[in-house]
Amino acid sequence: MELDSIQYHDQILANLKRLADELDPQRREMYRDMMAQQRLKAHLRSVDENGERLVDKIIYSGNRGAQLRLKNLGLRSLKRLEPLAAFITIFDASGNAFTSLCEFSIFPRLTYLTVDSNPIQSIADLCRLPKLEYLSMASTALCKVEDVLPVLETPSLKRFIYCETPLAEDDDQSLRLHRMMEEKGSQIKMIRHWL
Repeated sequence: MELDSIQYHDQILANLKRLADELDPQRREMYRDMMAQQRLKAHLRSVDENGERLVDKIIYSGNRGAQLRLKNLGLRSLKRLEPLAAFITIFDASGNAFTSLCEFSIFPRLTYLTVDSNPIQSIADLCRLPKLEYLSMASTALCKVEDVLPVLETPSLKRFIYCETPLAEDDDQSLRLHRMMEEKGSQIKMIRHWL
């Protein structure tokens, strides 16, 4: 007999948390991933005020493209989203546990990506997002100019936000980045501080 993951969502999360924290701490990360996937599944099945499930709205968006907000779910992987990847053009994955942009390369139509408050240190995989116009990486672990050099090679990117990062706080590194952007003749608007 299989549990109804919607009806017993809170109980499943509580049991996984107990396994991670008390009963089997050696496999804590595995249980945390299972919790994140359970939260993702529940979020996709959530119903809006019109009685429409989020997953259905994404699928029926067709050529218009869909927005997806998966904030603070503890996600490290997006493998379960592969069947929906072709529909998503705007994605907010703030407050999760992503360490690189590699996970987002499955979204070929992505134009806006927000990954604020994730432990990302580099954007080496940015070139795999050829249509990306907007990238927000505020409150991430970006430290050096070298961490963001792929921004210079992204032809479609128009705006890059790196507020509240070690790179933004370091005047020398930020000045060096802006000089490099000027030398390349880049038109990307670099946002270092919130207005």
